[in-house]
Amino acid sequence: MADTDSLSRPMQPLLAEADVLLLIGTRTNQNATYSWKLYPASASIIHIDIDGTEIGRNYEALRLVGDAKLALAGRRSADPRRARPALEFRIAEARQAGNAAASANMTCAAMALRP
Repeated sequence: MADTDSLSRPMQPLLAEADVLLLIGTRTNQNATYSWKLYPASASIIHIDIDGTEIGRNYEALRLVGDAKLALAGRRSADPRRARPALEFRIAEARQAGNAAASANMTCAAMALRP
């Protein structure tokens, strides 16, 4: 689905397991979601964005319009459950793998193409 040097490729197994996704400030456009195939169809989606027209544009979602920082602070105080270290470790590993895979493209010394 994703390119082998994509930042999100290592996240795909985690996303496939998710029953709920929290999207924060994302447009969920075609490029960012691999033609809308990145998120599992079975997952419930909660979408927080300052721009209400972006929420639910491409995925049906629980729509929360507002400042993400405030929304997340409110969520944290409403449900102060303990962290899930095993999941946090898997996420950190996937992010590290994505950064390592994409680093060659981020440090390319070749001349950019003119538009």
